[in-house]
Amino acid sequence: MKVRVEATVRVHLRVTHVVSISGGLAADRAGAWHRRWTPSGEVNSNVTVAPIVRQFDGAALLRALEAATARLEAGADEVNALNVYPVPDGDTGTNMLHTMRAAVKHAREAEPTIDKVSAAAAYGALMGARGNSGVILSQVIR
Repeated sequence: MKVRVEATVRVHLRVTHVVSISGGLAADRAGAWHRRWTPSGEVNSNVTVAPIVRQFDGAALLRALEAATARLEAGADEVNALNVYPVPDGDTGTNMLHTMRAAVKHAREAEPTIDKVSAAAAYGALMGARGNSGVILSQVIR
């Protein structure tokens, strides 16, 4: 018997410190990005997060890959702007996006089981990887 349990979690956040990053241009840019997206001081807010899924199947993995790809697509230019090391060519976000799109393309063509979707996504990511960031991301997906 399979039982699926879902829950909605409400979180009360209190941020007391913002980490400062220093040490070179890449660290300075990453630090600026971190400060822009991290509230300073005390923040009190209720945040609703996605339901907790206890059973993860092929369809759920595909949805997660599609959501990650959509989020990366929305932020690719921002990731490109952070790209200064080892070569400041500004293509890290673009390379990662191409890698994720290839992973999703292959995952969509697979049988909808968790093992087939994950294997197809890993293969697609590796074959579609661009640049160092794409190859590294493909290994994370693997």
